[in-house]
Amino acid sequence: MVGQLVQVSSKFVWTIENFSELTDKVVQYSDVFTADGYEWKLAIHPLGVGKVYDYLSIFLCPVNDSTSDLYVKFSLSITSQSNGSNRVIRETDTNSLPRKCGLDWGWIKFLHLSELYDPDEGYIVNDTCIIEVEVSCGMED
Repeated sequence: MVGQLVQVSSKFVWTIENFSELTDKVVQYSDVFTADGYEWKLAIHPLGVGKVYDYLSIFLCPVNDSTSDLYVKFSLSITSQSNGSNRVIRETDTNSLPRKCGLDWGWIKFLHLSELYDPDEGYIVNDTCIIEVEVSCGMED
């Protein structure tokens, strides 16, 4: 089946202060945000997930089951705070979300921790990391 995506996308910016304090946490969730009329949240694993321990892992999750037949296109990015042209971005093609979103709708290996914490890269400045997500949605035809 083919879904139609709304051309307008919604953007959410998650500013995570005291990022270094997250090293003892398995998962951290953003506040709930609305994109295209649906509620979402981001989940990060600051030290990776599963057998991956040397990457930042990031996922997009719907808050409730109203997204079960939704087609979604989204991108996640971290932009250097010291050099705006230095940006890590991961994008999806149009996909149908699973009936129940676990923490598997995103990237286990989003950004290697050595790069994330490298002060020359500028992804963490003053112990603050900024993650952006852009989401477009459409219903099944």
